Amino acid sequence: MRLAHKVVWYDAPDQTIADLPTFLAHLMVCGSPADVAAVERYVPEDEFRRALQDAPAGIFTRDQVASAIWDVAGTASPSAPVSG
Repeated sequence: MRLAHKVVWYDAPDQTIADLPTFLAHLMVCGSPADVAAVERYVPEDEFRRALQDAPAGIFTRDQVASAIWDVAGTASPSAPVSG
């Protein structure tokens, strides 16, 4: 509940948790890496993917979504420099 209030401070924590995709989208933007890791212990990776794909308008920028999708897929972003 603490994380729900931290990332969606304008709604009641119960209401935030009830809308899991929106909560996860806000978590990925406003949460710390430790916050995300804590939630990943309880929420399957597919739910994070769904939150990225179906996020409400205005939560992610287009670049954030593209980068996150490449990260979830486990590949380098096509715009990322290739070291070698």
